[in-house]
Amino acid sequence: MIDAVGNLQSILILGGTSDIAMATIERLTSARLDRVVLAGRPSPGLEDAATRVRSLGVSHVATVPFDVADPRRHSDSIDAAFEGGDIDVIVFARGVMVDEKELADNPITAVTMANTNYVGPMNVALLVAQKVRMQGHGMLVFVASVAGERPRRSTYIYGSTQSAIDSFAVGLGMSLRGSGGRVLVIRVESVRTKLLPPDVAGDATTEPAAVATAIADGLRRKGSHVVYVPSSLRTKMRGVRHLPTKVFRRLPS
Repeated sequence: MIDAVGNLQSILILGGTSDIAMATIERLTSARLDRVVLAGRPSPGLEDAATRVRSLGVSHVATVPFDVADPRRHSDSIDAAFEGGDIDVIVFARGVMVDEKELADNPITAVTMANTNYVGPMNVALLVAQKVRMQGHGMLVFVASVAGERPRRSTYIYGSTQSAIDSFAVGLGMSLRGSGGRVLVIRVESVRTKLLPPDVAGDATTEPAAVATAIADGLRRKGSHVVYVPSSLRTKMRGVRHLPTKVFRRLPS
C-alpha cells in the first residue's frame, strides 16, 4: 500500500512504452517499489521498457498483453496484471493526437482516435475499479489535456475525447469514495512525446518528467483530485473558461 509520504510497492502502467510511463516509473522508484507491471501491445519496445525498469532496481517486473482498442480482451489483461497481488497505483498513459484536418476529412480516423483516447480507457478503468474495490485501496491516475476544457476550432475533435475522459475520471473518483480507491486527474497543456504530430511537437510546453513529478506529488497529497501541469495552468484555464465567446473565437488557434 501507499504510505504516508507517497511511497508505493506496486504500479501498473497501461501504455507501458509511452514516454510518460517511463518518466513516471523513474520518478516513483523508491526502496519500497517492488513490482511494476507494464501493459501494452507485445513488441520489442515493451520488452525494452521492462529491461529499463529492471535496471532501476525493481525486483519484479512483468509485461502484460494489452490493446486499448480491443475491449473484448481487456478483462483478460487486467486479470493478468493483478495475478501477482494488489496494485497500489494504476496509470493510464495511452493516448493519441491526430492532425485535426485529417480527422475532419476522414471521420473513421476520428472514431479510431475516440476509441483509443476515451472508449477503451473507460472500459479498462471500470474493470480496474472493480479490482480496486475488492482490494480496498488503490489510485487510478489519468492524464488529460486541457484541450477538453473549452472547445477550439483547431482541436475540437481531439478536445472532445479529452473532455470525455476527464469527465469520466472525475465521476469515477466520486463513485469510489468510501471504497479505499482514489482517482487523480493530471491536466496538461501539451506534453512533448514521440506520439505528437510533427506540426504540434514544436509547440509542446511540458516534458514527461514534469507529469511524473505531478503524479508523485498527487500521491503524497491525500486531498488531491485534480493537478494542473504546470501549476500556473490552473489560473490560465480559469480565465479561458470565463472569456466571452466573441473574444475566445478571436484567440490564435
